[in-house]
Amino acid sequence: MKRYHFLLLTSLIVFIFLSILFMVRIDLPKIPEYAFFTIESNHKVFDLRLHLKKYNIVKKNIVNKQHRFQEKYAIAKDTNEKKEVLKNAKYYLFKSITDDILPYWYDTKWDFNGTTENPRDGTIACGYFISTVLSHAGIDTDRYALGRETAGAVIQTLCKRESIHIVKKNNFQRLFQYLKQQKDGIYILGMDWHIGFIVKKQNKMRFIHSRKPKHAGVLNEEAEDSPTLKLSNFYMVGNVLDNDRIIQRWVEKTKVF
Repeated sequence: MKRYHFLLLTSLIVFIFLSILFMVRIDLPKIPEYAFFTIESNHKVFDLRLHLKKYNIVKKNIVNKQHRFQEKYAIAKDTNEKKEVLKNAKYYLFKSITDDILPYWYDTKWDFNGTTENPRDGTIACGYFISTVLSHAGIDTDRYALGRETAGAVIQTLCKRESIHIVKKNNFQRLFQYLKQQKDGIYILGMDWHIGFIVKKQNKMRFIHSRKPKHAGVLNEEAEDSPTLKLSNFYMVGNVLDNDRIIQRWVEKTKVF
């Protein structure tokens, strides 16, 4: 009898508890309009507002550093000191573009007419991706005019002639034979219908570009495994930071294009 009472009491308590749970309304926190879920963030909420705030800090830091380089270059006593300033500026630009600017752009959506200045907010076409990244690094260009240029024109404008190399007849292997012999740097790669960055760092090469269709956007790929690279019949490549004119104009804050 006691056992029967115990079971009855236990059942009653469970019933009351479940009834309370059913009746209580639990309000989940609302996801702001500027937030969305991504696979890369392990299902955490991606905060676009915070993302852009951090990116603006990166750009401000580059401007401040550029100003300090400008001051050092102006007071340099001789040619050797000026060369040292330019050498350090080149290293800083390489690091700031590859480590600070480019990662913010990954997963930004592509569109043929995309011109956004805000990574992950809006869309960006392949040419405007190149011009915007360089502009945000402090290289003074008209990013709209440069973004509309053909890949060949962009490379010839920004890279010195000696660093430009052309490969024809869909010779993908020959392109990488050439790149493997080159020093670390940020290369601009033009193709039949596309343009992107080849970042060579510690002898590893990444192809960073804004690619259609819209679900792709800005990608960071192992260069030799990129299906996009294998589709082109023509390649033109140049090392943008190997151009002393670009580095000097960055330090002096004068217009490049």
